[in-house]
Amino acid sequence: MNKLVYLKVVVLVLALCGVVYVITHMSPTKVAAGMEQVGLNPAPVGAPPSAPAAATAVETAGGVAGPTASVNICPTRVHAIVWPDGRKLQEASGGMKARWQSYNLTPEDVGSMDIEKWLSLHCQVSVTDHAASASMKPYVTFEYIDGKKEALDRSDDGVYRFAGKTFVSPDLDQAFADLIKVANLEPRGP
Repeated sequence: MNKLVYLKVVVLVLALCGVVYVITHMSPTKVAAGMEQVGLNPAPVGAPPSAPAAATAVETAGGVAGPTASVNICPTRVHAIVWPDGRKLQEASGGMKARWQSYNLTPEDVGSMDIEKWLSLHCQVSVTDHAASASMKPYVTFEYIDGKKEALDRSDDGVYRFAGKTFVSPDLDQAFADLIKVANLEPRGP
């Protein structure tokens, strides 16, 4: 073999050892210090990546709302979204490629890229904290890949409740309108 090949192998093994060393000795405080050294403003240690820097109070028609924040409706991969009337959008496994199916009286394949794009755009939604509404009803249930389920409730006046947090979100209203259109889930039947 050529001496150059041996040199390449040695360099690659040393680089791999260096990467393993850095990974095993990394900590959040060291990452924050490194980011400060290069001039970036890191998030506080222990804060979620999407934590807003400053929250402001917003007035709504229903009274003064709390600070503007965001809610993560996908803490892990979403496997299905189920409406109380039986409509459903579910990831169907089979073969090498996952696909999405909508169930609106009958199953129908939906463009996987469209659903994945919707999830990537709307898993983290901007919300404004709001007082709970008296008429909360189930809106959809998220079923996650790990078997957990989380209900998203909604009142007639547009107040949502998810994971114990009550809020309003025009972004979420529009997101579900888009999802229903993309997945062909307009209510049908009796």
